[in-house]
Amino acid sequence: MLPASRSRLAAMATFFLFASVGDAVAQSSVVADKRYSQVATALQKLIQHEIREKQLPGFSIALVDDQQIVWAQGFGFADADNKTPATAETAYRVGSVSKLYTAIGIMQQVERGYLNLDTPVSEYLPGFHPANPFHKPITLRELMSHRAGLVREPPVGSYFDSSQPALAAVVDSLNSTQLVYEPGTHAKYSNAGDAVDGRVLEVVTKQPYTQYLQDSVLKPLQLDHSAFLPSPSIKSNSPRATCGRTTAKCSKLLRLNSELAQQAICIRPSSISRDSSVGSSLGGAGRMARFLNRRLWHRC
Repeated sequence: MLPASRSRLAAMATFFLFASVGDAVAQSSVVADKRYSQVATALQKLIQHEIREKQLPGFSIALVDDQQIVWAQGFGFADADNKTPATAETAYRVGSVSKLYTAIGIMQQVERGYLNLDTPVSEYLPGFHPANPFHKPITLRELMSHRAGLVREPPVGSYFDSSQPALAAVVDSLNSTQLVYEPGTHAKYSNAGDAVDGRVLEVVTKQPYTQYLQDSVLKPLQLDHSAFLPSPSIKSNSPRATCGRTTAKCSKLLRLNSELAQQAICIRPSSISRDSSVGSSLGGAGRMARFLNRRLWHRC
């Protein structure tokens, strides 16, 4: 039994789907502290079961208590064909966790007085005008809380669009859409809304969205092995997708996943942050909010 003050744990499991894998060989990065050995053992059994049942090629996990990584380990393979093991150092595409970093960038500009959460977005993006039968302006606050009433995906640059359009083109394409709900009245998940947030950052900071977040969010937090546009070294440490059977659909998914990986942040589970004063903090698993509260506002 863990002490009451240490009983609240957070875990982040990033995993890469597709394909079959043989025996799931475990590779440790951070050996479990004896206080967490029972938890680690239970999770190992669960992970091994899921790998077998779902034919996952690889899986990486890091367990965090407060601001310390108490266990981190990889299972299976980052590259099943070449038997390259997945470890806690393997860099994964984390998808919508990236939205947290976009929101951080927006809030930095709010703190500096360049943005206001309740100002109509059209004041920052004059060309942004999706059909709005409700005649109520959209604000950054509504965009970041998924309450702007926008469609889920933009016509250009959607999740399965492999053309990699510029962010400006993605946002411009929303002018051909109509709001689903009156802004502020309903929660509706929207990747399109996050694209608008990113475009606002580009306009206000006068630099590419990815560059701003790399320089103003990731670097100050010492996320040296994280990126929105992965470097060659990060790419070389990323998993390779494979399929259990060859089909046209599978091949298309693999191609799109490879291309989409260039558009989203890639993070190593065991090194979200390396800071000698705080240890290794991990985001995206419940403790991210506490991590950001303690560290970000003093560092970015």
